[in-house]
Amino acid sequence: MSTLENQFLLGYDGSKAALLSDTEIAHTLGNNLVITDLKNESRRSFVVDQYPVGVVAVNPKQTMMVIGERREQSGIFIHSLPDMTRLQHIQNVGNTEISDAVFSRDGQFLAVLAGLPEFSLALFNVNPATRGVSPCCRFNATISQPRKITFSPFTADDIVTTGNNYIMFWRVERIQGAVSLSHIEGKAAVKLTCSCHTSVNGEVLAGTTTGDIYQFDVNTGSSTPWWESPGGGNNAVSALVFSRHHVIAASCDSIVKFYRHDNKVIERTIALASSKITHMLVGQKWNNFYVLGSDGIIESIVLPGYEQVNLRTDAFRDIPNKGGPIADFSGGPFTGACHLDTQNCAVTVGTDDTLRVWKYDENILMSKVSSGRKPTCICTGTGATSDVVVVGYATAHIRFFDLTDCRHPKIIGQELLLKEGIAHVVTPSPSGKAFAISFSVANAVSSSNPIFQAAAASGGSTVSSTIFIIEGVRTFTVSRRLTLDVDITDVVWTSATSLLMSSENGDIRLVNLSEHTPSSEDELNEMPKSVITHLWRLDLPALKFALSPETDGTGDDTAFVIAALSRDKTIKLYSLDKGAKHTDTAKIAIKKPHCQFKLGDRLGQQILLVDNKLYTASSDGKVEIRDFKGRSGDRPRASCCRHSCMYGGIAGLCVSSDRKWLITAGGDGCIAVWSLAPVGPEVCETPFRIIDQSELVEVNDETVTYVIKAEEERKRLVQTQYASVREATIKQIDGLRQRLQLYKEENTNAKPEEKLETQAFMIESQREEIEELGKQQMLDKEEEIKWSNLTKNYIADNIKKQCWDSMQTHLLILKGLNPNKPETAQVPNYNIQKVPQKEKVLLRKVKFLREVERLEWERRNDFVNLEDLVAAPEGENDEAPTSPNKEQTPSEDASPLDEETEEVELSVDEESLLPVDNHLYSRFVTYTRSRTITQMLLLQQQILVKRIAFNKLVVEAHDRKKLDKQKILEKNIRIKQILKELDQPEDMLIPQDAPSEDPSRVLVVKNEEIQVEQFTEQGADGEGGEEKRGDKEDDSNERALKAMMDNRLERDERVVIEITVPPFADKDNKDWKPADEWSDEEVRQYKEYEKKIQKRIDEEEKHRRALQQELKEVQKDVDTIVSSFDQHLQSLFNKKLDTDTELCQIDLQIIKLAQGRIQQEEMEAHNKKLTKIVEAVSNETSKAVQLANDSQRELQLKRDKYDELLNNERKKSGDKEIRTQLPFSECEDYCDILIKLLRKSTKPKKEKTRKEKDGKRKKDEPASPDPFAFVEEEEEEKKKRVHQQPELADVKLDKPEGLRDDTWRDFLEFRRERLESEREQKLLFDELQEMTKANDRLQKEAKSHQANLDDKLRMVRDFQTQVIRERYNLDILHTFKQGKIEVEQEAVVTDYADAILIHKKNIEDLNAQIREHGRAKVDKMMEIMQFKKGIRLIEWENQMLNHDVISYEMQHKHLHTLRVTKAMQEFIKGGAENHHDLERSAIMKKIEHVRTTMQAKIEEKKQAMQKIRRIVKEKEIENNHLREQVAQAKQLVSQREEIHHLQSTGLDHHRNLKLMQNMRVTRKLEDVAKAQQEEMRLLKKEIDRLRERTFPSFAVVSKRVVGNPDEL
Repeated sequence: MSTLENQFLLGYDGSKAALLSDTEIAHTLGNNLVITDLKNESRRSFVVDQYPVGVVAVNPKQTMMVIGERREQSGIFIHSLPDMTRLQHIQNVGNTEISDAVFSRDGQFLAVLAGLPEFSLALFNVNPATRGVSPCCRFNATISQPRKITFSPFTADDIVTTGNNYIMFWRVERIQGAVSLSHIEGKAAVKLTCSCHTSVNGEVLAGTTTGDIYQFDVNTGSSTPWWESPGGGNNAVSALVFSRHHVIAASCDSIVKFYRHDNKVIERTIALASSKITHMLVGQKWNNFYVLGSDGIIESIVLPGYEQVNLRTDAFRDIPNKGGPIADFSGGPFTGACHLDTQNCAVTVGTDDTLRVWKYDENILMSKVSSGRKPTCICTGTGATSDVVVVGYATAHIRFFDLTDCRHPKIIGQELLLKEGIAHVVTPSPSGKAFAISFSVANAVSSSNPIFQAAAASGGSTVSSTIFIIEGVRTFTVSRRLTLDVDITDVVWTSATSLLMSSENGDIRLVNLSEHTPSSEDELNEMPKSVITHLWRLDLPALKFALSPETDGTGDDTAFVIAALSRDKTIKLYSLDKGAKHTDTAKIAIKKPHCQFKLGDRLGQQILLVDNKLYTASSDGKVEIRDFKGRSGDRPRASCCRHSCMYGGIAGLCVSSDRKWLITAGGDGCIAVWSLAPVGPEVCETPFRIIDQSELVEVNDETVTYVIKAEEERKRLVQTQYASVREATIKQIDGLRQRLQLYKEENTNAKPEEKLETQAFMIESQREEIEELGKQQMLDKEEEIKWSNLTKNYIADNIKKQCWDSMQTHLLILKGLNPNKPETAQVPNYNIQKVPQKEKVLLRKVKFLREVERLEWERRNDFVNLEDLVAAPEGENDEAPTSPNKEQTPSEDASPLDEETEEVELSVDEESLLPVDNHLYSRFVTYTRSRTITQMLLLQQQILVKRIAFNKLVVEAHDRKKLDKQKILEKNIRIKQILKELDQPEDMLIPQDAPSEDPSRVLVVKNEEIQVEQFTEQGADGEGGEEKRGDKEDDSNERALKAMMDNRLERDERVVIEITVPPFADKDNKDWKPADEWSDEEVRQYKEYEKKIQKRIDEEEKHRRALQQELKEVQKDVDTIVSSFDQHLQSLFNKKLDTDTELCQIDLQIIKLAQGRIQQEEMEAHNKKLTKIVEAVSNETSKAVQLANDSQRELQLKRDKYDELLNNERKKSGDKEIRTQLPFSECEDYCDILIKLLRKSTKPKKEKTRKEKDGKRKKDEPASPDPFAFVEEEEEEKKKRVHQQPELADVKLDKPEGLRDDTWRDFLEFRRERLESEREQKLLFDELQEMTKANDRLQKEAKSHQANLDDKLRMVRDFQTQVIRERYNLDILHTFKQGKIEVEQEAVVTDYADAILIHKKNIEDLNAQIREHGRAKVDKMMEIMQFKKGIRLIEWENQMLNHDVISYEMQHKHLHTLRVTKAMQEFIKGGAENHHDLERSAIMKKIEHVRTTMQAKIEEKKQAMQKIRRIVKEKEIENNHLREQVAQAKQLVSQREEIHHLQSTGLDHHRNLKLMQNMRVTRKLEDVAKAQQEEMRLLKKEIDRLRERTFPSFAVVSKRVVGNPDEL
């Protein structure tokens, strides 16, 4: 049987680790525990369980180790140290995982913190003797969702949890033997990450996500900034440690900072390689620190001398860091592994996008490079490409790495094969000159890929696969591709030209590449389906398969023998006949295996067939080796399991070329190296090493596929080939274009009759294209306008519905009849919104209840109107208006008609318009919440009624204006006739309706408001006008009659007689004669003619005067109508002002009531808050008092016991007891000697010498670097003081001569009892002292709690008193006449005749001018001051120059009198001979130092930039993973919601109906009970009245209702 021994287990998953010593670190890896010895550079691993494990914790004495599980219903394992024996397994500590575990400093308690979803905090008691734990209490901490937990170093009763931006402080409480946890939440407006305890008053420091550090008080939870990042930051503090000298913080930017305690200054920073620091451990010597990151990197910081107590700042900065990287493992699960035979190395890729090369036989990490995003599979080449590693990706990429030099891998090729797809399999051909890679492309679920699983949840079709054949040795090209409608699971080469492929539907296909010849014209190189020459169907799909070495597809072999990993968790061997060619899938028979082996409980993942040995790996992390040649039995020759089954099992499996090593890479981020043959101890104990590596450089993905690049290359070649032809054609086109341009210019200059249209110069196809484009643009514009108009109409309809249709009364501004008179008043009405029917019904109900309440008060006759008790000030009764909220009694003179009207039942709409004055409360009784709300509702209704009443007046005034307007128009007709007869210009008042008097004006769109140009169809105006005139009534006869009668239809009563001129006097007549030829008769006729003419003139003058008088009267009537309406309008305006004043007063009352209500609610809420605080303080006080009483009771018992023991000792005198007690009384001669011996032996030693020795010993011992060492010292001193026995003098006692032996033995026994009694007394006394101190402390705490409770109760009583006072406070509104003086006049000022009323604005303007002048004056003074300052400066400079002159003169004199020596001469000449050389060398050294420093800084910045890029990449990976989890969670939530909806849809309706029925029955029963109680009360009252009438009564006691009058 083969041996399979684990040699190395490499990896770290970022979980919490523990230090076993200064040089040993224990951490988990999958389901293993790895212990690394840094001193010997060795690693030990132990399999903890079949499920993965997480956190590790070790007790302070390092005798126990706790390991937390990561699975459903997770628990903890208890192991002993150092033998790692399992002591205990506690289950069901958490639901999913254990996120943290920690021991208290004294090792008495163990705190375990569970993760999602409940985040429970469990506390365990630790038994040091048995090294076992027992549950103590458990608390749910879901609110804060903590991730880390720490014990206080001072006491095990204080615990701190941090995580999810919260910090919580927990306190262990022990009451009557029971243990519970209470918590206080930390108050900080920042997001917290981690915490640590300090040695200052037990306070806690916590790091934030912005890089700040906050200090918290554990008793109150309050916080103060301890150190703030300047300018803000985004580097979260991930770990905190407290030492004697510094607060050490590790942040996400890979920097460890040392903060000094006293000045909080960063004294030193150390840059690390890990970009995801999660934990930091401190060594026992306090000079070494270990930093662990979730990216698989473990680093050490070693500072020799840091443990010194008196460490100076300069010395600390000079200490070199002798630490470095300890481990550099994968930062996530592995996705593939392969073996590089030429270098004897293993190559892995993982989700951290890194390719690593491992020298497994020497335990060396040779190199790591960035592999690109989302690698999924990997393989190495064979033959010519044996140094090439091919990696496939989930981004449809493929990359080729050259590993000729393992320390410096490089990319020699990469391609984007598809727009999207996930690579599953990549395998090399036997010659190594071709690679086959399979991609899955679809939206359905793939075999093991989480990306397609999320897509399949939404429903999709089948998965298709594309297989690419890539050829080349150092330059690689895609030669062929094959697309299938099934998902390919594995591909194996049978020869250089044929492949076997397995699919998800159980088919095995043989593809013969020789059946297809690639074409240079086809960029895709797609192979037809005819290349599939053979098709076999297995009984179950094969996930992976391996081809037997017995057949290689060549020669005369008649069948392929394959070993497949089947879906039924078995390994099956199939024989595939080469002769049977089948292409019709419906006629293929199912192939049965001729041999099969049982795998295990999980599906297989990897399979290898090497040298007749079958290597398999399953998803449960198990590796098995079978003898393929024997093919008998299910039992493997070797089996092992070191990988976790919860993280994908084993992702990579490879065997070394010498068949001595087996390498497995798991989804848990672990690499296991197994030896298949015995190896020497020097190999097993080889320490892990890391070769110096450069920073990772991110690899950029291709953006275009190889098909597009090939098409672009082909186009480029074609363009290059026909470039000359294209250029010649372009030149011809340019010539034609120039000729066409000349023709167009000639056409432009031609005569109009010779010009051609512009379209004539267009090509027919171009013209049609432009016309088609214009039509399409027109249709698009029409569609755009259509939808735009539809949108606008929809918006307009909504606005009209919400702002116009919802109004009961629209705004109307009434103006006077004379538009030319601007000083006429304008009266607007009130725009009133429609009242919802629900509010009307509510108002009706309120009125009814208010009326019932008023009748009940009248019936009881115990209501007193408090307003009647308040006497109005003298002289104000007539002036002050009646309060609107005063209850008015109905008039006694009301007519019977009104009573009949009141009895008529009104509708809800009619009743909502009635006044509510009789229903209003008095202002003195609105101190309850219900009355306040009722009063506010009634006051709002009163406002509505007043507005409606005023709107009626406006409507009446508007109707009157219409009548007056009609009257004026009738008067204007007469005025126009008179003016026409008088032949005067028309000057009359033409009344017009103002636009503001039409409420619908807001809905009218004017032409000037339309911004677009208006177009009217031809003939629209004429036809439209005719149609409109046709619609009207035919008034042609009336218009013709008016035209004929000069626009007058009335009959003129004046008869105009025509006076003809005599013919002899008319010159135009033929009978005309001169005057001297007239006869007497003709003279008489002419005189009669003149008399008639004169009479007519007189009549016309009289008529004219009458018309003028009539005109004046008519105009006067018009002016009277106008002035009368203006006066009415002015009175209406005054009424509007009065109504506005009343409405403002009512609004003010509503506001005051609302303010009172809000204040009352706030006070009630504050009262509840104070009550809760008092309850909490009361509970704490009761607990403290109970503890104090229990302590006092225990102390009294202990004191009684001590007093009893002391009294017994006093009663027993040593001398008397020896003299009287047998057998000492029988030997009286020896009593004195025995008494002396007893006194000598029982006398204790002097403690002075001992204390001196202890003090000397402490001075000689060095101080501990542990900042919390004093805690143990105090605890040890306490234990010594309580438990140590009093040391007595070790005196050698000699038996007196002659004393019997039995008597001497009795004496020694008596002496021992006396010593025991003294010891017991001493111990009891010390215990009594401790209990007294503890009792005093508890009594003091109880008194402080009681004082605090008294303060809180007093505060509550004061607040309740204030609430009662505020409840009965009244806001009374007073009105005063304008101009009335409310204060007494002073004696000096008695005449206010010259006083004027100045507008406030004028005073403010004057003040502004004064301030402006003041500012200008101040500016001038400032200028003067600056100028004077300049003068002072010049004077000072002048004085300084004078002093300089005097100084220079003195120096000049000293220079003249100076004695010149030889040394001074050399100095004047420039120094010694080598002076310049020395100076030059110093400058060159400085330049070199600056250059070195600058280069180091540049390299440091480059490293920082690279780390930032890596962090960004890792965050993207993490975000993608979280998005996948969110998608899965959303799917689960939607399914559960649908299930819940289906289960609860039918029950809710039935439940609601039943609940409504129960409510109705309950309400009816309550009404019946109330009615019966009322009847009982009336009957009892009647019985009492009858009884009083029967018997004489000498006293009458009036029963008044005390308390709230609302309560019956």
